[in-house]
Amino acid sequence: MKQLRHRLLGNLRRQLAVGVAVLVALIMTLFILETSSRQENFAIEQHRVRSVALARSIAASAALWVAARDFAGLQEIVDGLADYPGLQHAIIVDLRGQILAHNEPDKRGLYLDDLPPRPAAAVLRQTRLAVDLATPILLQDKSVGWLRLGISDPALAGEISRIRRDGLLYTLFAILLASAFATLGARYLTRRLHAIQRVADAVQRGDTQTRVELAGSDEAARLGDAVNAMLDALASRAEELRGSETRHATILDNVSACIYLKDIEGRYLYANRPVRELFKCSLDELVGNDDSRFFDAATVEQIRQNDARALRDGETIRTEEDNVDLLSGRHTIYWTVKLPLRDERGNIYALCGISTDISERKQAELLLARHKETLEAEVRQRTFDLSQARDAAEAASRAKSTFLANMSHELRTPMNAIMGMTGVLLRRSHDPALKEQLGKIDQASRHLLHVINDILDLSKIEANRLEIARAPFRLGGVLENVCSLIGQRAASKGLRLVSEAAPELTRREFLGDALRLEQILLNFAGNAVKFTEHGEVRIKVEALAARDDMARLRFAVIDTGIGISPEAQQRLFTAFEQADNSTTRKYGGTGLGLAISKRLIEMMDGQFGVDSTPGVGSTFWFSVDLETGAPGVDAAPKALEAPEEKLRQRHQRARILLAEDEPINREVSLALLEDAALAVDVAEDGEQALALAGKNAYALILMDIQMPKMNGLDATRAIRRLPQHAQTPILAMTANAFDEDRQTCLAAGMNDHISKPIDPDRLFATLLRWLPEDAETPPQT
Repeated sequence: MKQLRHRLLGNLRRQLAVGVAVLVALIMTLFILETSSRQENFAIEQHRVRSVALARSIAASAALWVAARDFAGLQEIVDGLADYPGLQHAIIVDLRGQILAHNEPDKRGLYLDDLPPRPAAAVLRQTRLAVDLATPILLQDKSVGWLRLGISDPALAGEISRIRRDGLLYTLFAILLASAFATLGARYLTRRLHAIQRVADAVQRGDTQTRVELAGSDEAARLGDAVNAMLDALASRAEELRGSETRHATILDNVSACIYLKDIEGRYLYANRPVRELFKCSLDELVGNDDSRFFDAATVEQIRQNDARALRDGETIRTEEDNVDLLSGRHTIYWTVKLPLRDERGNIYALCGISTDISERKQAELLLARHKETLEAEVRQRTFDLSQARDAAEAASRAKSTFLANMSHELRTPMNAIMGMTGVLLRRSHDPALKEQLGKIDQASRHLLHVINDILDLSKIEANRLEIARAPFRLGGVLENVCSLIGQRAASKGLRLVSEAAPELTRREFLGDALRLEQILLNFAGNAVKFTEHGEVRIKVEALAARDDMARLRFAVIDTGIGISPEAQQRLFTAFEQADNSTTRKYGGTGLGLAISKRLIEMMDGQFGVDSTPGVGSTFWFSVDLETGAPGVDAAPKALEAPEEKLRQRHQRARILLAEDEPINREVSLALLEDAALAVDVAEDGEQALALAGKNAYALILMDIQMPKMNGLDATRAIRRLPQHAQTPILAMTANAFDEDRQTCLAAGMNDHISKPIDPDRLFATLLRWLPEDAETPPQT
């Protein structure tokens, strides 16, 4: 069968000849079959027509006999048809279907049940050679019976056979004619195609220089031209491809990584120069070999597993490979990327590998890891050392805080005794010379207290123990306090002291630390008075910028004093420095005021500076941002009354408890309280204070903090647990003057804090604020 198909369809000429022959034969066969079928149908139709005409003729002649029911006449008509060619049956029946005459007489009298329902001629059955029809017998257009006639035509079968035989002959003749025509046409058409086929065969053999040579402009000639153009393009493309391959090979050969291709069996198809140099062979020597020729067994097994994984999973893999080549025994670590290559149908046909030598990097990583371990050990040791240093620093800070607290207490306690006793003597002495001497002692004590406060303030700032408060105040009150505190000193030197501020500023309420603002202004104004011999000292406040909720205020203290040289201005705000240290002998001072002021301004996020001309004067200024409140209204002036006199008038003989362990301080406090006409019980420690509070009712309790047996904080907590003293005002009166000391006192249940040395006016004002309005001498219990 295969050889027959090759003989018939082995080339285009045969295919064309066979195709045309089959097509023509098929068309002619269909035509002849159609013609034969038409002739057969025509012959059969003619036989039917003749049969219908015969039936009508017999039916017309038998009408009277049927009406007369003359069976003998009807049988005679039927018998007369016995010699008719092809007669199968002739039957005459009445309307009921009873057989009146039959070509088989013994069937007369039987009935037929397949007659048409209506009196019209009808073909009951018809084959190709016979027809069975029923014709109504009419008498004066009225049906009186039926004629059933079956006729075949023996000659028709011969006619049909002849028609079919002629058709077959004509078909064979048409096939032969079509084959001959197709062969001649195919030979003509394929003769020009053979020229193209010969070029195609040459290209298949590798000859790309042969070209199609066909004259004319028909389709074959144009096809030949197209083939020649395609071959020219392929030749050009092949040349470009060879150039591209050369360039790619050059690029790949100059890449430091090893790049190679393998087939699915692991045999090398290509490798760039680093691979060839590693294996010390040419590309021709390399292609076709697998890794077993170049690496040891362990390396080969590792490579095969990685190759198989990439080919099996069909995905790119990235891994490290430890390779040992057979030639040098050199151990190399590669970072390898392997990816499968697929054809246009998606089938994997090769493997591409890219391997980069990372041996030096791995060695560096190993050294780095070792170095990291060393560094981590050093860091751990350093961290431990820093932790130790931090603990030591924190211990030093705690020691410094403890030292500051102890120093504050130890310095203020004797100062309270000195200043308090001096004040008591001044209040009770009537000798002018003695009062003058006591006044000098008081002035020197206050100067010493100022120095102590400056040193403690600076120490608190450096220890981060000082905080900026945020409380409402009026600027006018701050300026009044400053002017009142330095006014007498300015007047004693004949200086004019001026305060300048817009009324809307002095009345407005601000949020900030009024005490620290006052301290800065006192430092600036005090220095101005100190270094000014004639003229004036002016305190000026102005708003640089203002919003509804914030204002930037600039404070300036302007004097007409000795001035400061530009060189000396650089040292002004340094602790223990003055413009000219030689002036210390003339004017005195520690040089701490400006340093403390600078730190306070910085804590308020403000700015500061100095403008000065020697011999003309100086301007010390600073600016801060303050939150603003509602503008106030100037209060109507009213006469000032001394707090001591108010206390004597309102709370004479009010009973209070004084807890103080230091004898001199106890004596000073007792003298001040008795001068204010108060009834005082004295306790020398916390236990005595608790015992007295348990037995007596007091309008107010003054409590020292550092006392033997029971300190003031514990005593306060215990007194608060006594029902009769749950609401009694308890005021701390202590040399511990830090803000945290005040907060500790309040947390223990105290109501207020009075720092030592005791200022009599401040003591009396605080007592006025906390003594109940109805405080009288309570009964003894």
